[in-house]
Amino acid sequence: MISEDRRQKSDDRGCSGEEAVRRALPALLGLQAAAVLDRSHGLDPAQGANRSRILSSVFCLLTSGKGFTLMELVMVIVIISILAVSAWMAMPRTDLKLAAAVADFRQAVRHAHHLAMTREYKGATAAWGISVSGNRYTIARADGSETAEPEYVNQPLSGNAAISDGTVRFNGLGEPIAASGAPLATDTTFTIGQSRTVIIHAQTGYAE
Repeated sequence: MISEDRRQKSDDRGCSGEEAVRRALPALLGLQAAAVLDRSHGLDPAQGANRSRILSSVFCLLTSGKGFTLMELVMVIVIISILAVSAWMAMPRTDLKLAAAVADFRQAVRHAHHLAMTREYKGATAAWGISVSGNRYTIARADGSETAEPEYVNQPLSGNAAISDGTVRFNGLGEPIAASGAPLATDTTFTIGQSRTVIIHAQTGYAE
């Protein structure tokens, strides 16, 4: 009898399960999601902004003994999915693109370093290295007599990121060298984008 009385009082106040869900949506999904559901029911979206009505509606739902319909659950899932995708699309991706470009170029430098140490060293004029021009890089011998695999010839960075021009060559020990063949005393730095860098250390040729 008590549960029947509660259900009757809830129905008298118009606290149907659908109405309670509509009023509680602002607390769960934000006013924008509530407006979408409001329009589908021909209701006034402004009603969902009142906190007391939201709490009252939730209380009605809990005490009315009525649950959610399948359509209501589907609508809530769809709205949450739309909001999640919208939020993900709005997130800035500049940092992710630059990070991918840095990793791409760092791997290319290490490949050039590997070729210099595993292929015959024929002197500074034919040393293996990597050169950058016009935001594209190429791994080849200094005299152009041999190039790396096609994926390392005249290639842009991931996302077509900008990169400073420059060249670094390695001797048979993997040391960065000057045009004369003498080991470099300072590190070589390439700038990617506005602030990211790839540093090739002198003596070791390690890229980081």
